[in-house]
Amino acid sequence: MLNKALEDEHQAYVQYLSHVEAIGGLNSEPIIARIKEIADDEKKHAEMFRELIGSYLSAVPSTGISKTTVAGSIEEILKVNLAAEKEAVDFYSKIMEKIKAERRVFQLIFFIKFGILYS
Repeated sequence: MLNKALEDEHQAYVQYLSHVEAIGGLNSEPIIARIKEIADDEKKHAEMFRELIGSYLSAVPSTGISKTTVAGSIEEILKVNLAAEKEAVDFYSKIMEKIKAERRVFQLIFFIKFGILYS
């Protein structure tokens, strides 16, 4: 699950930067600047996942990338990226549910094995 999240962050970073290139016209500078800021946030998220997967879990972080979506107008760009952000939040919620469930299993195993209950 964490490698999929990492691949999604790779996708978001690339997609935001690609979408910036499609934006033009009067008063587009603030929109371009904001999308670049968001791309930087996505890059930081990817770095956090890579560190979590590699350093803390001793696993191999994915170098893959989820499928990107092309968008041409500012309206399309905002719609596509807002939907992707919602999907990311939903997926991260599933990760948190799995962590909570596995924590409960670990607590039960720990109690059975050592007779110690913790919260």
